[in-house]
Amino acid sequence: MYFFSFIYGIVAALGALLLQVAVNSTLNTHNFLLADNINATAATALILLFASMEEMFKFVAVIKGLHYPPRLYSTFFHAFFVGCGFIAIEYSTIALTPYDNAIAVPTAALGTFIIHICTPLIFAAFLVTLKHAHRLVRIAVPLIVTILLHASYNILALTHYAPSSPPQLFLLSTITLFALTAVFFTIFIDAQAKKDENTDTAVE
Repeated sequence: MYFFSFIYGIVAALGALLLQVAVNSTLNTHNFLLADNINATAATALILLFASMEEMFKFVAVIKGLHYPPRLYSTFFHAFFVGCGFIAIEYSTIALTPYDNAIAVPTAALGTFIIHICTPLIFAAFLVTLKHAHRLVRIAVPLIVTILLHASYNILALTHYAPSSPPQLFLLSTITLFALTAVFFTIFIDAQAKKDENTDTAVE
């Protein structure tokens, strides 16, 4: 059932990757974020742009295979496998990227897994919660939240490349981000499950 969710994730990741490559080639920004002296405003804008690309493609992938009205657990499983498909492509790029030290690969793999699982689940959470809201709200709110979260993660990831910031800082920051997101989802799932249970009881 969720095989196509995984495929949607792969297609979304490839679409985002090709668009990012095109932007890098057009703007000549291949190594811009790794330069010693970079313009903070330009760097933030580029990070937000790339995060927006990935999250928009990912959002379309989640919407594509969604059943209406969206139910809690089926929507979450669908979003999870979309994230897994996205991760499959991201891991391929990690495997092809040279790293300077041994801890870089596992930290990059962990961070990639966390961000690309968390953001589709956030889409799922908002789509279930806002299923009766205006269409613009259902699209804008989850996109804004995930783009800002993804951009924040990417900024944390850059500390891995800064000589003054050890990889352990990135690892700790990523785990903290994951822990906060896990707390959010625990609270959300519990509240939504109780809401669905009360709705079913009322219908009976």
